[in-house]
Amino acid sequence: MRTLFRLIVKNYFVLLFLFLESISLVLIFQFNPFQKSFFLNVSRNITASINNRLTNIGDYLFLQEENERLNSENVYLRNQLNNFNTTVYLSYPENFTSDTLDISNEDRYFFKPAEIVNSSINKQYNYITINKGESNQLQANMAVISSCGVVGMIIQTSDNFATIQTLLNRNSRVGAKIKGNDYFGILDWDGRSPEYVQLSEIPVHVNINEGDTIVTSGYSSIYPKDLPIGRIDGYQKGQGNFYNIQIQLFVNFRTINHVMVIRNYLQEEQKELEREVSYD
Repeated sequence: MRTLFRLIVKNYFVLLFLFLESISLVLIFQFNPFQKSFFLNVSRNITASINNRLTNIGDYLFLQEENERLNSENVYLRNQLNNFNTTVYLSYPENFTSDTLDISNEDRYFFKPAEIVNSSINKQYNYITINKGESNQLQANMAVISSCGVVGMIIQTSDNFATIQTLLNRNSRVGAKIKGNDYFGILDWDGRSPEYVQLSEIPVHVNINEGDTIVTSGYSSIYPKDLPIGRIDGYQKGQGNFYNIQIQLFVNFRTINHVMVIRNYLQEEQKELEREVSYD
């Protein structure tokens, strides 16, 4: 204890300088928008880089399991192509050749594989960070899926990383429908279980059953139609003449490691046209 006290007394001016310098930096970043934005961007990139390295170490230790997962995603994607009435381009890692499956004459969707380097599931507003960004032609408002179903959408990008707002986010709203009868509603999350989301605005006269599959409605420039989301786990009559429907997600957000980003080449054209009218 005496040694520690003598050390503090001996380095009193240095410690005081560091303390005052820290306070100055905090004040600069707190009350100056430009410096604050720069600091947040730098810290996000540093954190993402560290998480990326840790993820690479984990992937190396479980290489066989990850290879099986990637293979399953490739099978899933090729099966999904049959549901899209477009020409779809698959972008593989740089050491592979790009592949094209010609389904129609319309070039609309572009797929980009990515790896998760950071994620959360136990908050009210959950996000995922992936190791692809603007340098990989990714931008905000792109849909993100996994081998099991819808994950969310990109909301922010940097050169080499992107942040995804997942379905487990209180701000998330996805147009969804019941596969088979095509009645559509709004999918959101109540902030409780990471395994369930809720579907609303389905009229009570619609015939639904537990186990029915829920997919994207396609009434969006972000999500293509018929992407799998989950299955009906339970339902009851809510306010008015609509159901409150509990949906069990296909995606396990606790174990997800790889995703696929979907870019809609016609998104801007659709959004520009819809600005001229109102759907309210």
